Amino acid sequence: MQSKEIRFFFDEFFAKPPQSDAATLWHCDRMAFPVEGKMVPSLWIPLTPIVKENCLEVLAGTQHDDVPYWLFSPNARKMIKPDDRVPHPEIESRRGEEGLRFLQWEMDPGDILVVNPWVLHYSVGNPTDDWRVAVSQRVFGDDIRWAPRPDCLNIAGVSFDEMLDGEKPEGDLFPLLWSEDGRKDDDSRYPRGFATRWPKRDMGGVNEYDTFKKMKMKEDAGELSAKDKSPDHKKVGAH
Repeated sequence: MQSKEIRFFFDEFFAKPPQSDAATLWHCDRMAFPVEGKMVPSLWIPLTPIVKENCLEVLAGTQHDDVPYWLFSPNARKMIKPDDRVPHPEIESRRGEEGLRFLQWEMDPGDILVVNPWVLHYSVGNPTDDWRVAVSQRVFGDDIRWAPRPDCLNIAGVSFDEMLDGEKPEGDLFPLLWSEDGRKDDDSRYPRGFATRWPKRDMGGVNEYDTFKKMKMKEDAGELSAKDKSPDHKKVGAH
């Protein structure tokens, strides 16, 4: 990244059971993050052996495309899509097209794939007989500044009100991992625990492929940006 500092941002775990057909739609991460700047890659690290059939797949060269795609985050699903946000690209039908390079890898646990926040990537299901587990560690460099939008992903421990436009993310939640001059933070001040509790139930409905598929159909039909114009819609005022 040619950054003088690297700070921790947040991380996510991705687990797919054996013989899973749950794919992840083609997307880029850029608009999911409540920041502006380019130095915010994802370090995709497998915790189980990865074969090309279940690897994260990248469309080479798309990191140069400055396109504000509309990502189906949990927040975005509750919103009307702004007119200036571009729908998800249709990539699967373009396989075999001349000039396109689809990149896949075989990876061992602990290998690192550095994913540019602008690049289009995708993940098919898991056709193997073993679990496919990876952690995506997000870090950021010198040019990253807060730019919160209501459709962004939530970051645990930080409200949108605390993300001051134009300010650099700092503090105990974003410890300094590395710096050019040798400075770094330890984890002694990193918060432990969460401000909430989750029920002990299956969380399979979170970020599920079927949900994204339905949202994509609505997007293609123009329903995400359509306002309620039905005759039954009435304005409610004070009595």
